[in-house]
Amino acid sequence: MFYWLLGSIPFVVLFSLAYYKQNLLLYCNYMPRGQARILEYLPSIFNLPFEDIFLDTLDGQAKIHCWFLRYVQPNSGGIDAAFLQKKSNDKHDEDEDGIFSFHQNQTVGISNHAEEHGKKKQKKSNVAMMQYKKQLQYTPTIIMFHGNAGNISHRLTNARDMYHTLKCNILMVEYRGYGKSTGEPSEEGLKNDAETAIRYLLEKRSDINPNNIFIFGRSLGGAVSIYLASKYANAIRGVIVENTFMSIPKLIPAIFPYRFISPILQFFSVNKWDNEATLRNAQFRNDYHRKRLNGDLPFLFISGRKDELIPATHMDTLIEIYCERFGEYCYVKRFDEGTHYGTWLCPGYYVNLYKFVKKFRVNPPVEPTKTRKHSVAKTHSLPQTELQMSDDVIDNITITFADPQSLSDYSGSAPNSGSNSNSNSGDNTPRKKGTYLFR
Repeated sequence: MFYWLLGSIPFVVLFSLAYYKQNLLLYCNYMPRGQARILEYLPSIFNLPFEDIFLDTLDGQAKIHCWFLRYVQPNSGGIDAAFLQKKSNDKHDEDEDGIFSFHQNQTVGISNHAEEHGKKKQKKSNVAMMQYKKQLQYTPTIIMFHGNAGNISHRLTNARDMYHTLKCNILMVEYRGYGKSTGEPSEEGLKNDAETAIRYLLEKRSDINPNNIFIFGRSLGGAVSIYLASKYANAIRGVIVENTFMSIPKLIPAIFPYRFISPILQFFSVNKWDNEATLRNAQFRNDYHRKRLNGDLPFLFISGRKDELIPATHMDTLIEIYCERFGEYCYVKRFDEGTHYGTWLCPGYYVNLYKFVKKFRVNPPVEPTKTRKHSVAKTHSLPQTELQMSDDVIDNITITFADPQSLSDYSGSAPNSGSNSNSNSGDNTPRKKGTYLFR
């Protein structure tokens, strides 16, 4: 009897660890060692305008750290900086889009020359304000949920390329317990962090269009994105999910391929993250924003076929479930050479994101082109690339993001993927020797 009890001690310890310490095993907020809590770089290294934000979570258990990258037109002439600072004596206009107000400068006793100069200056100011308000209305905002381990500074290169390609604002969210955020990570905690982030955009920010929000999630962030989409479908225009899993219990055998340990961990798993059930049962309706799309929420699934951490069959199952329910709004892109951390480096990655966001964002009205009589119409053919296909087809695009001219002819301006536009959009972030960049 004594030896039987003595032999059961290792199993008791294993069961205890599997139940009480599973958050420590699942959420690798301590990796990489010595760098997990350190922000290696700031967005300013890429000349990205950003705000350093700390948000109190809805449950009051943590304070999460975020970066808000606000998109600025390349040749805006400093309009944004001038109009972001509102003055107390501004008068609000009657425009329904009145995010900011016009400043009416009223002076008495000035000379005619000064008065004329003031009117010209005020007219330029009003034109600049209208341009800025138009930019706010049509610029999408993406909430970016990162994968496991590391912090948001380790995803800065990816965010930079997304910022320039999609011409969007980006809210980079750092989960509780990661980087500069306080608290301890858990499934309920991360879900609460996601809700805190979108509530912040909807309720606290007046410099974005709340009807033009997308969410993006990779790996663990994909599970967070699916949950948030199921709860806040009426506030989201589209969802991008990359290399995520069906559920934690179904992922355990791939991470711990041991015959006797895997069933134990599955049985005691408190963190479920059941994306399969969420996609199968949630409504995903957005009747307010997309009546023309029957209210269904568009999804773009991005799958790296050489994912070394999460088997590609997990993404295939999620794709099959959503496409069966909402086939018209289920978009899929598979990269044959894509790995778990490196799918975003594959050729054609950003073009697929660009076409998806462009299709479902708030787009400006198309103005008819004016032509003179007896003039010969000039036709400009698109470059011989896959971009000539319909917007409804995304799966077969193979154009490389490093070719800025191709995307320039299609969208009107070439995306900037970094300091060297002739190189691939890979990791050219200057880092200290021995550091590791998580994607």
